[in-house]
Amino acid sequence: MKKILIVGEQNVFRSIIIAEILKFILKQKGKIDFEVKCAGICAMPGIPIEEEAKTELKNYIDGEVYSKLLLKQDVEEADFILTINNKIKNAILNKFPGKKKSIFTVREFAGETELDIVNTKITAEEAKIIINKFVDKI
Repeated sequence: MKKILIVGEQNVFRSIIIAEILKFILKQKGKIDFEVKCAGICAMPGIPIEEEAKTELKNYIDGEVYSKLLLKQDVEEADFILTINNKIKNAILNKFPGKKKSIFTVREFAGETELDIVNTKITAEEAKIIINKFVDKI
């Protein structure tokens, strides 16, 4: 089973939307040999995701979703680490230089020239567009 880790800052909006939409798309494509997790480098564990994120994900999840703090074990176990921006990518690389070949920003992995998701929020539709650019590479 391949493990994909999506990493944001507080893990209450963008990283959760991308992770949940990625899970949905992988399932739709019959790719069941993947585990998708998300976490934040500055997350307070157990905080509910923002209401607007819940609204974006209403057709993709059942139940509550909570923030998770990025753990060393998550990084070490991940086959792919996709970050919201280059700042987060570099912060992880500083602590885990051995992960250089498996860490990318989400947009970088999608082949886009703009590496960062600069907006503090992302819609489910925006996430789908980005994910569909890379989902067949994993």
